[in-house]
Amino acid sequence: MVAALAPAASSSPVPEWHGVTTLAELPASLTWSGTQPIPAIGARVHAYMNGFGVGTVRHYFHAGGFLGVIVAVDELPEWFVKQNPGIT
Repeated sequence: MVAALAPAASSSPVPEWHGVTTLAELPASLTWSGTQPIPAIGARVHAYMNGFGVGTVRHYFHAGGFLGVIVAVDELPEWFVKQNPGIT
């Protein structure tokens, strides 16, 4: 499902890749390509990409006309820990 967001309330949206906690801070007409509705901040989600697993939505961001979510995963995958020592 690809859906366009309603126009944002902000007249000066944040730059790409900058995390925000409300959709109103983002530009109008972003595309959400997820199969489920856009999750709320604090929602529990499963990040299937690269096996990251379950986590909590912390921020929204935009890039290239798309809406994304920043998720704090409960436990980083072993492969990620090995490739990125010191990142938690």
